[in-house]
Amino acid sequence: MPNTVYISHVIDAPIEKCGAIMRDFNGMPSYHPGITKSVIEGDCPSDQVGCIRRLTLGEGFVRERLLCLDDANYVFTYEIIRGDASCS
Repeated sequence: MPNTVYISHVIDAPIEKCGAIMRDFNGMPSYHPGITKSVIEGDCPSDQVGCIRRLTLGEGFVRERLLCLDDANYVFTYEIIRGDASCS
């Protein structure tokens, strides 16, 4: 049986600024130093629920699917569907 982990975080910054940055599901390399590249698979736009991003880490990768994008409430949800990362 797979494990389920839920993480929620509050960022101390103006919500409009955070919402604009987080809304770009393909933009993680712009704010996370451990992510070297992000690619949306297929021809999906990065704000389409169901799109999959492949994040390249220093060593390895993670694939994640966008589950929810709620602009009115500044909420987005995603799931990790595959990962191959080395822990040093």
